[in-house]
Amino acid sequence: MRKLIIVDVDGVLLNWIDSFSEWMDDSGYEVDDNHSHSYDIEDRYDMTKKEANSLIKTFNESANIGFLNPYKDAKEYVDILHRKHGYCFHAITAFGTDINARKLRTMNLHNLFGETAIQHIEFVGIRQSKMSALVRYANSNYFWIEDTLVHAISGAKLKLQPLLMNHPHNTDLTGSENYDIETITSWSDFYTRYIK
Repeated sequence: MRKLIIVDVDGVLLNWIDSFSEWMDDSGYEVDDNHSHSYDIEDRYDMTKKEANSLIKTFNESANIGFLNPYKDAKEYVDILHRKHGYCFHAITAFGTDINARKLRTMNLHNLFGETAIQHIEFVGIRQSKMSALVRYANSNYFWIEDTLVHAISGAKLKLQPLLMNHPHNTDLTGSENYDIETITSWSDFYTRYIK
């Protein structure tokens, strides 16, 4: 069996939310204190879904998207997993359709983690299901590291080994009762529990 780990990008490999929040602050938007931990931008900033989608699209198509920081300890442990243990990574990201933005996202991932580590990047639309991208790995039992419960469940349905990267926005696991989905707090947690 190939040493392959399937990964989400934002909130798993890259710290999208902090960069987006900084951009929103610079643009004059204030976080709604009652929803400061929400990952749903419409709740976080008390706006309509249409407004939120428009702002996400604008941010994702800006130069900022090519320079996101790694999420927590992702850079260190992806490197360890790749160089020491021979793992490679296939990324699935819910992103926009702009070709130049996709190039910037690819550049960002390769600059941080290396092209030999991140060997494949697949794009699906923002807020779309990842099932069509995951189906190629069905019945493989590969690790599938994600930060959105619905996408983790998609992996479980396809007989992957889903792990949910813990965030304030995904502590409610309602809907996962029929699936074996464990949570991890960081890449070091993943490494210690499943690899080392």
